[in-house]
Amino acid sequence: MTAKPIRPRFPIAFRSFHGARLKLWHVLNLAGSRLGFKDQSIANERAAQFYLDAPPLQNRVDDLEARLRALTDEKKRLEESLARRDTEISAVSKLLHASELAEQRQKNDIDWLVSLSVLFLRRPAWWFMLIPPIQRKLFHKRILRKNLFDAKRYVSRYPDVANSGQDPLFHYVRHGMREGRVNDLRSQE
Repeated sequence: MTAKPIRPRFPIAFRSFHGARLKLWHVLNLAGSRLGFKDQSIANERAAQFYLDAPPLQNRVDDLEARLRALTDEKKRLEESLARRDTEISAVSKLLHASELAEQRQKNDIDWLVSLSVLFLRRPAWWFMLIPPIQRKLFHKRILRKNLFDAKRYVSRYPDVANSGQDPLFHYVRHGMREGRVNDLRSQE
């Protein structure tokens, strides 16, 4: 018959993790018997030594848990900072995209104005003998043939231009481009 191991009594400070230590006590006793300790007292001495080493180990565990909490808080703070940075990057990206679109729109406007100017400057010599209303009508036909501007569609789209009595092309060049109004023929390109 084997001797039953005797569990030593410990002060209250040791009892906080008594359940876990008790399980480990049984594991050590089983290990001692399986390792072939002839005397159960050797296993008991090792288990008692573990109990004596427990408070410093518990302090180490507490320190590690406090460090883990601090690292978890730091991780959370860094994730929030990263989320803010992502939001800022997204906003800057949208601004950059809007700026690129505005730049492209300006480039297209310049190209369109150059095309219109070239068409205007390449008028035949007899052009100047015509009266201004006929000149305007012929010029509107020329720019319509070149797919640069359709005065009728512009006036139908923006009735305030017709109400103002201005030439639609003049209104578009002078005000419409700046206001972001759409020239249907240019938007099809």
